[in-house]
Amino acid sequence: MDLKDVLALFGNENAKLKFLSLCKEYYGERVRQESGESAGVAVTNSRRAEVHTEIMKFVQKLFLSTKDPMPSRKEVGMMIMDYFRTKVGSL
Repeated sequence: MDLKDVLALFGNENAKLKFLSLCKEYYGERVRQESGESAGVAVTNSRRAEVHTEIMKFVQKLFLSTKDPMPSRKEVGMMIMDYFRTKVGSL
């Protein structure tokens, strides 16, 4: 499963766009944090955990209506990173 599979579960375009916006924000926060860590700089004021919690609320609601098992927090985080890294790499 990847993020495209999750996006396909949305029936409402506005909710899907809000979800994607949160995913993009999560991606940006995570890249910023990882860049800081690799440079030996502590990154403060990250909203990464807060945004990820909001994303997981969406995922939980989506998967309640399916028979598929809900992905874990870690799996969702990896899906987001893979999705946006692929998009950035294809630009």
